[in-house]
Amino acid sequence: MKFIYSFLIILTCFFPYTLFSASFAPLKDGKNIFPINKYLTYFIDQKGNLTIKDLVSKESSIIFKKHKHNIPNFGYTNSVIWYRFTLKNIDHPEKEWFVIFNPPNVGEADFYIPQNNVYQKFKQGLKMQGKNKNLLSRNPAMLVKVPKNTKKTIYMRIKTNFSNHAQISVVNRFSLFKTMFTLALFTRIFQVIIISIL
Repeated sequence: MKFIYSFLIILTCFFPYTLFSASFAPLKDGKNIFPINKYLTYFIDQKGNLTIKDLVSKESSIIFKKHKHNIPNFGYTNSVIWYRFTLKNIDHPEKEWFVIFNPPNVGEADFYIPQNNVYQKFKQGLKMQGKNKNLLSRNPAMLVKVPKNTKKTIYMRIKTNFSNHAQISVVNRFSLFKTMFTLALFTRIFQVIIISIL
């Protein structure tokens, strides 16, 4: 028995913690906002010509990696960055969630959501503002349905002329609309103050 304990201690010293951590972002009851950066994996598409079929094909040799930092930052690059993460609803009664990508100044932010065993593409980003009804705010955002005791793996394709870094969160509808209402309220108050000063 002592040998087993010693072996486990040595094993955890030589292998990073991420190998033992969950491979999915758990959605648990009692919380409405879930930062998921530590569950992200990424792939750099230097030519920018890969498709979702290339990534999910059983014959694919593409390997997604975990970034060494909590906030993946690739600087200014012409490459396309693909992100992958899995959401698993452990026991949360809410089934509708919004994936929010930050920063907002992203030229192309394409979401790939699994629907009926096929990945559907939803285009977001600065190039799509005013054209896409799913764009709820200045940040790329997409609705994903994850009922209790189910999980979904989501892909994102990011290309931007700005610094390419990512902070991704998952929020439920109530929290998102509450945040949007608060922001709109403070914006209106600020406008009234400025007008009164002028």
